[in-house]
Amino acid sequence: RWGVGKRMNHLEEVGESYLEHGYHASKLGLVLIGLGLLCLVHAVLPFCLSKVVSSRFAYIVSLARRDKK
Repeated sequence: RWGVGKRMNHLEEVGESYLEHGYHASKLGLVLIGLGLLCLVHAVLPFCLSKVVSSRFAYIVSLARRDKK
């Protein structure tokens, strides 16, 4: 069910090598963690970071789609 072949098919589907995929997945994960921390600050201090948090969503979508920029 979770064999290596199935996992490698995913790499073929997204057109990336193992290292490329690792880079993109790690980058997206770190951006999401950072944005989560900013959201927590914004939750406590609603007057802070409102534009920063909302502006980062487009960037996250581009990372998830693997747009080349």
